[in-house]
Amino acid sequence: MRLQFGKQYKIRWVDAFGNATWTDDDELKKLIALFEIPVQQTLYYIRSSNEFYLFTSGKPKDKSYIDIHGIPKNWIISIKEVR
Repeated sequence: MRLQFGKQYKIRWVDAFGNATWTDDDELKKLIALFEIPVQQTLYYIRSSNEFYLFTSGKPKDKSYIDIHGIPKNWIISIKEVR
């Protein structure tokens, strides 16, 4: 799919996570299970690189963006255009 600048897309993707506290094995299993649930967001497409898609939560105007999301391409499960 070729994404278009300024169009809105529903993206399902798996995110990275971190935890800086001591965690026992049972808690670790729960943490992994929680983060295996895909993130789903509706965002506006800005551009892409070889490795990333760049989206913003605010409609792009005059090449000015807010709340930029750089999502690695291989983390994305699905992208659907919002009509």
